[in-house]
Amino acid sequence: MINLTIKGTFIPRMFGSSTPAPIWQEFMNIVVGNLPVEDFPEDPPGTSVYYATPRVTIPEVAGLDYELAQRLLLQAGLDVDIKLVNSDEAEDLVIGTDPIAGARVLQGSLVEIEVSNGLSPTGSMPDLIGLRRNQANNTLQNLSEAIQLPFVWVFDDEAPTTDQGLHNTVAFTEPSAGRQINENTVIHITLYAYTP
Repeated sequence: MINLTIKGTFIPRMFGSSTPAPIWQEFMNIVVGNLPVEDFPEDPPGTSVYYATPRVTIPEVAGLDYELAQRLLLQAGLDVDIKLVNSDEAEDLVIGTDPIAGARVLQGSLVEIEVSNGLSPTGSMPDLIGLRRNQANNTLQNLSEAIQLPFVWVFDDEAPTTDQGLHNTVAFTEPSAGRQINENTVIHITLYAYTP
């Protein structure tokens, strides 16, 4: 309400808390002024179940297009997060969920759906023999990014050599060149170390 005059006072804009609420408070103070102050009664037995967040079952969405899977999970009262993963399944298909399908969780829980990015879950170990440490490191980093495979590599051993030209170059790797690698692979790289 706008542009009102109440008891000689002009009110350009009236809100519920500006004029009606104080009027109601004044009225109720008169009506209940002589009544004793009381607390609300205790809840009846068994009503606590109505305050609990309901549980829902995570639907089976593996093999579905991620948009349909997301819709089904939202309809079930769940929140959704998408994680792209390397898989032999077609791109945009759901691989699985975390928690798994069939699990009973609180409504509103976050469910992560793993969606295929269309890239293979494996790669081929490159030939690093003879490369310098930084070249080997760059080669593996570029490969990991290109095939989106988060494998790990470590330079953990040294092979002694009397050839100064071989110092700080790759002597051998485990796994060797051409072997299959995946996201759980740890590549061990041994460098030559010059010892006169």
